[in-house]
Amino acid sequence: MALRFKLKRIAETYIDYIECPSCGHYSEEIDKFTTELTRVTFEGIVVVCRCGICGEIFLPRNQRIGVISFKNLRDLILRDARKRAVAIYRNIEDVKIYANYLNAVRRGEIH
Repeated sequence: MALRFKLKRIAETYIDYIECPSCGHYSEEIDKFTTELTRVTFEGIVVVCRCGICGEIFLPRNQRIGVISFKNLRDLILRDARKRAVAIYRNIEDVKIYANYLNAVRRGEIH
């Protein structure tokens, strides 16, 4: 069964399974993974997972990102960024950079 991430009839993302690229843990459920780092971009919801076994932060390779209303998504992101003073992630590449940064901090590679 696919995992579904939905945002107010604006965007949806589906993931068939999650596999950690570091330790290889595989699941069709969220049982050993957390998704609190997931970000909303102008391209849709980009799921960011953290492995509960090894701590690796990654984007599942098989996400299917869909946008139902581009205008509403854009308005929501801009309004939220102004209201909460948070960073805007334009696309999946921005989120990959964010995940790589978090892994570098976790490993102590940034001084």
